[in-house]
Amino acid sequence: MRKHFFIGIAASLLFFAGCETTEIVVEEPEPELEPEPEVIVPINNPEPLGLVEVLDGFEEGLYWLSASGLDGDFGGDISIDADTTDFWSSEGDYSCALVFASDMDEKSMATFGCDSLFFNDFTGYTDIYLDINNTAEEGLGFALAISDTGGVWCESTPIKLGPGMNRNVKISLDEMEIPDVSAVRYLYLRLFPKSTGELPNQIEKIFVDNIRIVKYI
Repeated sequence: MRKHFFIGIAASLLFFAGCETTEIVVEEPEPELEPEPEVIVPINNPEPLGLVEVLDGFEEGLYWLSASGLDGDFGGDISIDADTTDFWSSEGDYSCALVFASDMDEKSMATFGCDSLFFNDFTGYTDIYLDINNTAEEGLGFALAISDTGGVWCESTPIKLGPGMNRNVKISLDEMEIPDVSAVRYLYLRLFPKSTGELPNQIEKIFVDNIRIVKYI
């Protein structure tokens, strides 16, 4: 009897040992890291080579208008005014201050145009260069547009300007595929103030100077 008793105890111990609950360790997922904000640095391209002609250096007066003074329907464009200033310049004594509204959303754009360039035959020219002083603390979207005398609108791919001085900003004319480069009517500067960053840029004007067109010979 004693023998059977000990066998029963041993069997019970084995049973409970086999039924012991195994702790399941669940690995916690690693927390998702928020992406680092994009750092947009000012453009600093080398000086253009080849034949360089000045389209506007803002030394001979002002020939630029905000959207309200331009031909065409620019909808809710937030451009307000353009004026020459000696507050800043990259070449000579004057530049152009482009002023726009501060109440903007993700789709806001400011358009400024000129139909009184020094010449309007762009045949053989490949690039436009200009200097832009972005007074915002964040990046600023920028594009250049052209319309010929047939009224065809051609716009470059937007680029990002860093805060501060952006020197020799380069726009390719070949990319824009202008139908009649011998008869350019309007040159437009287009700004997208809230195209970068999550918060609105606290900015109401930028400065533009030394607009040049380049032909490689």
